[in-house]
This record gives sequence, structure tokens and C-alpha cells, in this order.
Amino acid sequence: MPLPEKPSKRGGSWKRVPVEIAIEQLEKQHIDMLALNDSLNDLELREPMMARVVELRFFVGLSIDETAEALGVSPRKVVSSWTFARAWLMKEIRS
Repeated sequence: MPLPEKPSKRGGSWKRVPVEIAIEQLEKQHIDMLALNDSLNDLELREPMMARVVELRFFVGLSIDETAEALGVSPRKVVSSWTFARAWLMKEIRS
């Protein structure tokens, strides 16, 4: 039985789930980290700034605005780079 939701502040709209279910869900979303690393290295050779956006967003967990500030570019540039890089990486990983 799920626990009641918390108030809407501080992530209150998230639903709590038992750890076992969370682990099961993560295992279903398996990412081949070696393929991701290889693809990210290829992206870095082609588009270094896009690779940096992926590193900051995916691995460091920065927001769009934080990434833009760290790279000295506009948030719009980060969004377009992030969108392209994710699509490119997914295509590379799946092939």
C-alpha cells in the first residue's frame, strides 16, 4: 500500500515506493555505461561543448541555468545542445 503523498513543497508530489520496487525499476532502465562512455568520447571529438553539457547535466546534475553559467553560454544554447546530444547518444548507444 503506497504511503500518502506529502504536501506539494520539497518534492511532495513524488510518491514514495519501497526500496525493492525502486531497485527493480532501475534495473529495468539499464544503461550500458561502457557504450555511453564510448559514445560520449565520440561526441567530445565532434562537439566538445555538447559533451560538456552532457557531463554537467547527466553526471553532475546541474540545472539548465547552472550549466549555462558554468559554460558561459545562454540557457537556450544549453537546451539545444542537451536535446541534440541526448538524441545523438541514444542513437549511438542503440546501434
